[in-house]
Amino acid sequence: MKKIMLISLLAVASLQAIPENVFAQKGKKKKEQEAQTKEKRDKLGGDTESETEFYLVEGMKFFMIEDYQKALQQFQKAELLSKSPTIQFKIAETLLKLEKPKDAEKYAEEAVEKEKNNKYFYALLANIYSQNLKYDQAIETYQQLVKIDDKYLYELAELLTKQNKPQEAIDTYQKLEQKYGMSEALTQQKQRIYNMLGQTDKVLLEGKKLMDSDPAEQRYAVSYSELLVFYKKTEDAKNILEKITKESTADARAYLLLAQIYMERKEEAKSLQLFKTAFKNPDFSADDKVKFLKSFVEGNPQQNPQSLELAQTIAQTHPFHPQIHTLVGDLLLLQNNKKDALASYIKSLNQNGNQVKIWNVVLGLDNDLNLVDSLGKHAQKALEYFPNQPVFWLYDGNAQLQKKNYNKAIEAYEEGSRLAFNKEELAVEFYTQLGTTYNAIKNYELSDENFEKALKINPNNPLILNNYAYYLALRKQKLDYALKLTTQLVEKHPDNATFLDTHGWVLYNSKDYKKAKKVFEQVVQKNNANGTYLEHYGDVLYQLGEKDFAVEQWQKAKKVGANTQFLDKKITERKLYE
Repeated sequence: MKKIMLISLLAVASLQAIPENVFAQKGKKKKEQEAQTKEKRDKLGGDTESETEFYLVEGMKFFMIEDYQKALQQFQKAELLSKSPTIQFKIAETLLKLEKPKDAEKYAEEAVEKEKNNKYFYALLANIYSQNLKYDQAIETYQQLVKIDDKYLYELAELLTKQNKPQEAIDTYQKLEQKYGMSEALTQQKQRIYNMLGQTDKVLLEGKKLMDSDPAEQRYAVSYSELLVFYKKTEDAKNILEKITKESTADARAYLLLAQIYMERKEEAKSLQLFKTAFKNPDFSADDKVKFLKSFVEGNPQQNPQSLELAQTIAQTHPFHPQIHTLVGDLLLLQNNKKDALASYIKSLNQNGNQVKIWNVVLGLDNDLNLVDSLGKHAQKALEYFPNQPVFWLYDGNAQLQKKNYNKAIEAYEEGSRLAFNKEELAVEFYTQLGTTYNAIKNYELSDENFEKALKINPNNPLILNNYAYYLALRKQKLDYALKLTTQLVEKHPDNATFLDTHGWVLYNSKDYKKAKKVFEQVVQKNNANGTYLEHYGDVLYQLGEKDFAVEQWQKAKKVGANTQFLDKKITERKLYE
């Protein structure tokens, strides 16, 4: 069996040294390989040793091309001829690849039992025990393994940590450190355990030991300083960081951390300068700057002016980074600087137009600032990216309506209403705007139809009730129905001057002047600086024969800015014109 063992061991070694994807066999067709296998096996002529070797080698080929099921079949055929530990190892390894760790366990155990000095056998068995949740046995196996190869101490320590054996884990990490020297990874693992145990002094001690082990490595000093700050030892951290930041190649993190320390001490000028210095560091990427500043803004909302200045500094350095312009816009918006915020958001969209949230903000700001042309332009651009967003059609329609492009407005509203079929609140807005637009072009049938659609969804919407009733009053149509709508409206909103004015105007057009007068008296008491209300009040007074008082109300309306078609004529001729 010596020949078999030699080939098998070479095969095991090859697994450790050569990546599986380099083997050319992976690309061969399975039918061709099976044909070759049969041809080779026929040539063996019943030689058990050769046949065992053949199955082992064939299994290795299938293993290399990741056809684990066929590999297993070949290894099992080899095992029928020889109980070699290497063959059992390969069966266990293949079963593990097939996600059958329970089946793999017995083969790995037999392999280890027969060959107690093979580190690969122990490593596989420990892995299988872990996957089978037999952690104590896994630990025992690793303990045997490290006697053969102490490089596996790290795996042992990790397993001990997971099994809540912190002191044993620490001792194992110490052995690793004694053998191979200090490293950041080992230090962090020990710190994690000490922190879990509440041993703050040892967490800090490990950080200091790592820093002292390599004074030229700034990263270790900064990490230690971060720990000092976390554990409220900011003076010690400050001393270390001030020394680092005097060097010409200081780590950007050192400036950032020291800046935050100065900020807590209310030394804002020093803090701001350190932040700016950090942001000028070429090793500090734009993405990392934005990420840091976002975190800083969330944690220090009271520092908005400083945050804004820093964000603007980054924006100047990285003018083609969309996220920083978005952040500048957010900070400006917090200061209610809508105009400059809008400009920053537009810069962000110019770099990346595929930002639906930012388009929503931009369109909202255009609307708030009454930038009708800008609203229309931006709505059209947003729709190029997101044609299925109904709210963008609403903004587009609103812009067209304000510019009296009624047909374009209707097209936008109709398209948006189709997209908003399952969004009732948005659908109400579309139907209301369609009602308004159709009324403007005197298509009263479609106007009423859309207002009714809106009321069907939300029968108590005050805007719909008010506008619909007002248009009916102006047209002197369906006045009984309009009165029903406004009566419902003022019952729920008795102190709203606009709604009362609409109610009074419906009564006026219904020729119920006495009731209308009472309503308009309430209106002007609530708001005597609105020209429309005063003119309406004057009109109803004229109808009731109170001509002098009516002219007086018209004059007041003129004085506060009313400028309707017949107002001057009413005042001059002291006569009602409609």
